[in-house]
Amino acid sequence: MSSSDRLNPQQFMSAEELRQAEPNDFIPDLGETLEEMWDAKLAESKSDPMDGTGSLYDSIATEGVAEPVVLHGHWPVIIGGHHRVAAAFDIDPSMQVPVVWDE
Repeated sequence: MSSSDRLNPQQFMSAEELRQAEPNDFIPDLGETLEEMWDAKLAESKSDPMDGTGSLYDSIATEGVAEPVVLHGHWPVIIGGHHRVAAAFDIDPSMQVPVVWDE
């Protein structure tokens, strides 16, 4: 993706591409593998909130990802939307996810 493409306020990337980006909250020194981190994000996305609105996972399964994932840097770092990426990837790795660049 060229730097001129990043000027577009909203773009789309596949969930598979996003899973290859670096998550900003992954700290390998804490003893968790990257796969374990993604598994935890997926489990959290499947949990129902106490307000009865349904899980993020269920919402993405029926409506797709509504809120863009926030990326930063040349090799993208995910700075917002980790749970959305985990759910979208599990549902359909080719799912197109809206993204915005925060640079």
